[in-house]
Amino acid sequence: MVRIISHILSALAALSFCVLACAQTPLRRACGNVLISAVQLYEDGETEKAAAMFESILKKDPDDDAAHYYLALCRIGGNNMEEAELHLTRAVELDSANYWYRQRLAMVLSLTGRNAEAAETYESMLRDFPKKMDSFYALVDLYVNLDRADDALAILDRIETLNGVSESTVISRSQIMGMQGMDAGIRDYLEKMDPELESPQIKTILGDICLGQYDFENAMSYYEGALSIAPDFPRATLGAMEVYRLSMRYQPFFELAERFVSDRETDPQMRCQYMRSLLQQIHPRMLRECGPQLDSLVSACVRSCPGNAEAALIDCLLPYIRDRKEELSDRAHGYMSAYPDEDEFMQLAVYADYALGRYASVLAMMQTKYERALAKGDREAAVDALSSMGDLYWQTGDSRRAFRTYEEVLRTDPDNAMVLNNYAYFLSEEGRKLRKAFRMSARAIEKEPDNATYLDTYGWILHLLRRDAEALPVFKKAMIYGGKDSEVILRHYAEVLEANGKKDLAEMYRKQADAKEKGK
Repeated sequence: MVRIISHILSALAALSFCVLACAQTPLRRACGNVLISAVQLYEDGETEKAAAMFESILKKDPDDDAAHYYLALCRIGGNNMEEAELHLTRAVELDSANYWYRQRLAMVLSLTGRNAEAAETYESMLRDFPKKMDSFYALVDLYVNLDRADDALAILDRIETLNGVSESTVISRSQIMGMQGMDAGIRDYLEKMDPELESPQIKTILGDICLGQYDFENAMSYYEGALSIAPDFPRATLGAMEVYRLSMRYQPFFELAERFVSDRETDPQMRCQYMRSLLQQIHPRMLRECGPQLDSLVSACVRSCPGNAEAALIDCLLPYIRDRKEELSDRAHGYMSAYPDEDEFMQLAVYADYALGRYASVLAMMQTKYERALAKGDREAAVDALSSMGDLYWQTGDSRRAFRTYEEVLRTDPDNAMVLNNYAYFLSEEGRKLRKAFRMSARAIEKEPDNATYLDTYGWILHLLRRDAEALPVFKKAMIYGGKDSEVILRHYAEVLEANGKKDLAEMYRKQADAKEKGK
């Protein structure tokens, strides 16, 4: 999507210009002083107080266009676009020659997804205010959103005729070319315009194009050109880092990356997002060969972003991808205390502690999750926590408590397929209440009829009830939907096959189950 000057679409954009425009509107004597005071409150961020004053003005004088306009701005700030549109429409009716009234109305139409109406409004503004460039740029955006690329290009032509070729028009034109399927011509066009404009952004885009074509040499040349003009241009720095990373030149990559993540002048969110992306898609060779450098890079990112939860998460991701569960557990628990409202740290701690067999710790965290969910009224999270607790109670040998927990879940969520299945299966493992287990399992596969695990439970309970002829087609279906990947399901199927007199086939599936067990 083209965004030449995206601040036009922001509710707070060009505020000073709006204030000046309305300050020039003659105020009605009866409400003049009140209006000025209300405008001052609005500028000071006292939106609710200002809105109340504008409403009082309109009760006395429903035709005060400035009061309608400023009340609309208050409503935009509160995301009440419907009321904002009503007041802006009235302001335009009262003073159609006011540019800002019409501009804000067009903005609201665009923000509410009515791009065709917004475009019509801007088109009329171009006729009435031909020197206001904001309207030209906004109209380019709208035409692009409406897939009217030719109209967008025509507006760009008018902009360039009036103001000359600029970085914004060149970038917008290249984006529209991409929309038209003219990808092959974008590089040629930008290379033609690059010497004339010497723009770090254009050079970076060219670098990105070359990088996508694995033309590392030219990509680096463009990124270096961008950085020679704007040494702190983050996108060019990121591009150069990617050239080094993708070409596996790890030493210069880490040198540049450490400078990038340590630069506190660069948006911390950008730095953290890059680090998260790097770790989530890291090449095995980098992970294998560059352990100390990765440690140093993550540490530099954390140090440069104090108090940043995203940086803390990155500190946990490194031991996670290295499969260092002790280290992950320590870090995740530490950050859980520092950022109690960030769920990802608890998820990582649960993962590590469960893998380490620290079930008491996992149960304590699930209890905390359950209590927080209840306090927030988050039914789904509460059910999820209770379900996990039931599974853990069973795993630690406390079947009575597990079943009580499952009963509590089903009172809240009677169609929870996972709990219905687990409860039914664990009852079957104890060989009791098989008819109750059968009913719960049947409900589970009604909800998820193609789930191999649930089909296995249902078929196995049928076998325990000596209904092997009915169990056979259930297991055949389980095989179709992934049952062949499970040692347990293969063994259950072998038992049912043998019970149905198919001994040779049963032996074949037992051998497959044995192979699965050996491959673990």
